[in-house]
Amino acid sequence: MYVCRYKKRYLRCGNKAATNPVSADMPRTKTRKLLANFHRNKQAVKKALMFHYALVDTIKNRYQETKLERQKRTFACMLSGRIVKRYKLQSYSYQQLGFSVRQWSKLSCESASKIFETKRRRFAANCRMKDDVKAFYMRDDVCV
Repeated sequence: MYVCRYKKRYLRCGNKAATNPVSADMPRTKTRKLLANFHRNKQAVKKALMFHYALVDTIKNRYQETKLERQKRTFACMLSGRIVKRYKLQSYSYQQLGFSVRQWSKLSCESASKIFETKRRRFAANCRMKDDVKAFYMRDDVCV
C-alpha cells in the first residue's frame, strides 16, 4: 500500500524534473525561502538585498537622466510587466523608481511590444534605404 503511493510520488517528481529542468520558483516562493533560512544563511539574504538596492538605484538614475519622453516610456514599459502587476507591486515600483502614475496607468504589454516593434521596423527600413543609396552611387552609369 505505502510502496505504491511512494512509487507514484517518485514518478511524479521525475516527470516534473524532466519537463521543467530549471527551478521555477516564483518570486514569492523565493522570498519565503530566503526569509525561512535567514538565520542559517544571512549572506545570501544580504547579497539579494544589496543586488536589489543597487539595481533599483541604477534604474532610477538612468530614468532620471533620460531627457526624451519616448525613452522614459520605454523604461516604464520594460519595468511594468505582468509579474509586477501579478504581485501588486506597481505602486511600490513607481515610488522606488520614480515613474509617474500616469505612465503606469497607460502602459500594457501590448504597448511595450508596439514600441519595440516600430523601433525595429524603422531601423530595418533605414538600413535598407542606406543600402539602396549606396548601391545607386556605386553603379557605373552614375559614378563619375
